[in-house]
Amino acid sequence: MILGKENVTYPYILRKISLLLTPVILWAIFEFIVKLITRREFINPVQIGAGFLVQKGLFSQFWFIGALIIVQLVAPILNRLLRDHWTAFRVLLLAFGVVCLVVMFSSYYIRYPVAKSVIQTFRLWTWFFYFMMGAWLRRTQHASDLSRNTRLFLFVFIVLVVQMGALVSSVLLRNGYAEYDYDSLFVMLAVLLLMLQYSRVITLGRSDLISRFVHHFAANTMGIFIIHVVVLKIVLRVLPNFEPNFVPIIILIVFIVSDLVASGLQKVPFLSRMVSID
Repeated sequence: MILGKENVTYPYILRKISLLLTPVILWAIFEFIVKLITRREFINPVQIGAGFLVQKGLFSQFWFIGALIIVQLVAPILNRLLRDHWTAFRVLLLAFGVVCLVVMFSSYYIRYPVAKSVIQTFRLWTWFFYFMMGAWLRRTQHASDLSRNTRLFLFVFIVLVVQMGALVSSVLLRNGYAEYDYDSLFVMLAVLLLMLQYSRVITLGRSDLISRFVHHFAANTMGIFIIHVVVLKIVLRVLPNFEPNFVPIIILIVFIVSDLVASGLQKVPFLSRMVSID
């Protein structure tokens, strides 16, 4: 967590941004080479990468890096507020939270996702809210010692809350995209609870096998997120007319293949940078 550190400087932030941009640049070069060979198209890799950051192109999922870069650039200012102007920090956090709720209730009222008019990169009211909420929880240390059974119950409850929010949104907004749930009160509650107990939830007693799976997928999460879009496009091309009942199977196939590809890339020193922002 950046916020709360003793000294958050712009040289430090710029180093972090360079790490964030590394996979974007590498995938932009990859797409440039593929299009040059297969279509004889010459497109500036810088243009391709810039498109990724604003939710355009094959790897439009890199919008989150574009949003994260903007948030990181403001981090030194927020960190100063956190450390020296605690009241102002909380007021700003509350203001972002209110904007999230206004977006949510407005969307439910008109039965249309208000945020749809703004690409995900620039839905900054949401990203600043969650970024600052994590720092607020860390500063206030709102955490409690719960029993193992209570922690397990809390984890299941969080999953149910998120699913409930998704169901409400799909009915009221007539839209199944998760991106319109981030401002939802259900998701905000789930994230708050998870942040409160995340260290305790992930340390629940478990076997060595389960621990290996947890550590494996935790290390591959970014790679899976990056790779899955390409894998999904290939799977849908191979199976263009699959039955709706097979959707869970498609999801499982995409997840497993993406994990295998990400794992393979992780083993190659240079290519590992394509699936990592560390």
